[in-house]
Amino acid sequence: MSSVSIIGPNGQLGSDLVKVFSVAGWKVVPITHGEISVENPESVSGALKIVRTDWVINTAAFHKVDECEKDSQKAWEINAFGAKNVAVAARDLGMRAVFISSDYVYSGNKEDSYSECDLVSPVNAYGHSKAGGEAVTLAANEKNLVIRIASVFGAAGSSGKGGNFVETIINKAKAGEPLSVVDDILMSPTYTVDAAQKILELLNLNQSGTFNATNSGSTTWFGFAQEILKQTKLTTELNSSKTNWESALKRPKNSSLDIKKIEGLSISSPSWSEGLSRYLVEKGHI
Repeated sequence: MSSVSIIGPNGQLGSDLVKVFSVAGWKVVPITHGEISVENPESVSGALKIVRTDWVINTAAFHKVDECEKDSQKAWEINAFGAKNVAVAARDLGMRAVFISSDYVYSGNKEDSYSECDLVSPVNAYGHSKAGGEAVTLAANEKNLVIRIASVFGAAGSSGKGGNFVETIINKAKAGEPLSVVDDILMSPTYTVDAAQKILELLNLNQSGTFNATNSGSTTWFGFAQEILKQTKLTTELNSSKTNWESALKRPKNSSLDIKKIEGLSISSPSWSEGLSRYLVEKGHI
C-alpha cells in the first residue's frame, strides 16, 4: 500500500487530499498545525520521522497576499524556508515531497497563459516566497513535485481567509448587496477536489518536477462572479470594476495557467465552470 502524509489536512486543499487519497486506497497520515511547525527544522524532522510515509504533501502556507507584503519575513519563513525544511527532512528519511505553489510566481505580463516552461518572475512578496519554496523543494530532491494551483475554492473554505470567493459572492447576493468585482485580472480557478485528484494521479504515475494543476480555462474575477450567480440562479446588482494598478501591492494582471503538460499524461482536467457546478452541489447551493 502506498502512503502519504499531508501537512495541513484541514484546509481547503488538504481536506480534499485526505478524502481523494483515502478513497484511492492509500494510507493517509494527516499532520495538523498543532503537530508540526514547518518553520522549525527540528519540528519537521521529528514529525516526519514518526510517519515515514512514501510521500509528504506540504499544503502549509502563509497566503494572505496583503499580509505577506507587510510581513515578508514570515512569508519566507513559512512558504520558502518551511518548504526547504520539509523537502530536506523528507529526503533524509527516504521520502518524496510535494510542494503546493501558486500562479503568483508569474509577473502577469504575458498575453497567453503561463506554462511550466515560462520563467518565474513574481511581483509581490507572496509570489517571491512561493518561488523560493519551489526552488528549494526541487533542489533538495529532483524527484520531488511542485504543483501550481490558483484561485482555490473547496468545501472546507480557507481557514486564513474565512471562506472563499464563491461563498463570498453567494452570501452577498443572498443579502441583496450590490457587487463590484474586478474584470481586468485573468486567472484559472481551481476546485480543490479536481486538484487533489490530479496530484493523486501524478503520484501514481511517479512524476517529478513542476506541474500546473488548475482546472482548464480561465476567466476574470468578474466572469467568475457572473458564473456563480448564473449557476445558483441568484440575482443581485453586479458591476465590473478596475484594479488600482498604482497600489503598492502588485498583483499579476494575467496569471492564467496552461495545463497542456498535465493533460499530456491523460490526466482529466475539467473546466473551471464544471468544477464550480460540482462544488455548488457539494455545498448544497444547487
